[in-house]
Amino acid sequence: MTTTAGPVVRLYVPSDHGHLTPYLAALHASCISHDRTIATFIPPLNQEKLLNYWRRCIAEINAGTRLLLLLLDETEPGTKVKGSELMGCVMLHCPESETGRMRGFVEKLLVSPKFRKHGGARLLMATLESEGLVRGKSLFVSESPQRAKPPSLPRRVSPLLTRPLIRW
Repeated sequence: MTTTAGPVVRLYVPSDHGHLTPYLAALHASCISHDRTIATFIPPLNQEKLLNYWRRCIAEINAGTRLLLLLLDETEPGTKVKGSELMGCVMLHCPESETGRMRGFVEKLLVSPKFRKHGGARLLMATLESEGLVRGKSLFVSESPQRAKPPSLPRRVSPLLTRPLIRW
């Protein structure tokens, strides 16, 4: 009998999670296709472009300038993660900057349409903040389209999240 432990957030480790790259690309595509999420690419989507994007992100993880957190529905805790267990993800990009060491850029907060409305985004953001604070990041910046409505979701999932103000 298999018991469900519920959603958990794990820090992406290439040796443990490298096999999930196609599933990350599929999650990305699903969010864009399902609700027109603005997330780097526009339809019609090209699977190879998505895979190359995620490969570049993983290279940045290996270089230490990016964190990737995975929201997983672990049906068998302690075993190798299956692609079908991936529910969502979020990244923290931490480029080198002498003037912004405390700043981290929140990217690709993606939750599968099948797993929304269960607190997954909040869980991802709470973990991202904890991991960021451990690494000296205390200002979390999110980008959104310039003419977008005020961000109701980011404030609900994280009171520490801000986005750059553009005023000309």
